[in-house]
Amino acid sequence: SKINGYILNDGSKFSFNTVVGKRSQANGFLRAYEYNYGDLTWGIGGGVCQASTTVYLAAMQAGMTLVDHTSHSQKVSYTDLGMDATVSDTNGAEKDMSFRNNSGGQIFIAAHVMTDPANKKRLLCEVRIYGIDLGDISYRLDTEIVKVLEPSSEQIIIYDSTGEYVTFDDPIKVLTEASDGYVVDTYRVTLENGLEVASEKITRSTYPARQEKIAQWTQP
Repeated sequence: SKINGYILNDGSKFSFNTVVGKRSQANGFLRAYEYNYGDLTWGIGGGVCQASTTVYLAAMQAGMTLVDHTSHSQKVSYTDLGMDATVSDTNGAEKDMSFRNNSGGQIFIAAHVMTDPANKKRLLCEVRIYGIDLGDISYRLDTEIVKVLEPSSEQIIIYDSTGEYVTFDDPIKVLTEASDGYVVDTYRVTLENGLEVASEKITRSTYPARQEKIAQWTQP
């Protein structure tokens, strides 16, 4: 609702953090899961990155000029590697998603939450960008995995003496399994009458490999 109806003049920049504002209860946000240095934790405004990702994908396929972009620390469930855009308003660790309108005219952004036609219990984000007619030109995003990052064989061990994760009778628990990381390039392909006429790399995203993390009981 904070994005829906936004008008961006030619030459102006859209900043997700500026438009959406502080993720606080006073600004209408609730607690939900969010990524914090690769781990899922509770936070005010958790999940807002699905909105920033959807705006990012719409803007790139509308031919906007990317200004600021950061990928997540790992793959998210709602889009492919190289197609996500994380944001943060944490002091000292701000991350924004921004783009500039260089289309030659105003654009109008429509943003909604809608029911998935294939699953009535599931909600989807939809963002549409309206502006000058592109005629026979359209855009598509392609990705390429350029490198696979292998995780370290060493474990991260959390020693637990409070029973938060493990107990004396059940002394070891795997908290996070080891997983590969990836370096991914994202390209915007220009199509004319459905035929490819140009391609440009717009981002390189790095998703670090994750070490196995275990909890191990220790005497209090």
